[in-house]
Amino acid sequence: MLLDIRQDEFAKNPYGPGEGAWAVASFNTKHTSFAHPDKFDNIGFKSKLRHGTAFNLSYHEHGDCIWRIGDPEAARGFDFVPKAGYIYAASSRYLPKGIEARRESASRAIAWYTEWCNGRCYRFSLLYPDGRESVDGYCLGFKELYEEVLSELNNACAKKVAFKNPATTLSELFASELAKLNAALAG
Repeated sequence: MLLDIRQDEFAKNPYGPGEGAWAVASFNTKHTSFAHPDKFDNIGFKSKLRHGTAFNLSYHEHGDCIWRIGDPEAARGFDFVPKAGYIYAASSRYLPKGIEARRESASRAIAWYTEWCNGRCYRFSLLYPDGRESVDGYCLGFKELYEEVLSELNNACAKKVAFKNPATTLSELFASELAKLNAALAG
């Protein structure tokens, strides 16, 4: 089987308006998710923070960016912003019960958002020996890409996989993962 991995240059913000249970607001005017801090200075939003349907975000940028549910009092260097925005419930319909479960859900969401911000958005497909092509998969980050590709290969009962376009930068970045995939398929 052949694996085709492509950068998705047109990936939508996974937590933009209407895109899920969570929404992200950055206080940086250069970010696509900018919202002025004054928008959140009200009793209703402070209640969301107390009840775990909103969390403060910290931001670090030194090369790639890193968004985290953060401690606004923490000091972590010159390129760290302790209170850089919020992640908040866009819809309570899909939120888990309990503050800790919601914090965990918001942490996963902000990890995906960070992958999107750093441009680690990929599409992949598998080309079968008979010429058929699998459905296009979409992933954020190398970890998810690896897991999704392995799942697709296992579903296809593949014994070995190679890159469709081995000379691409993504193929080079994913080369060690390809060796792991082939070991997992053989084992």
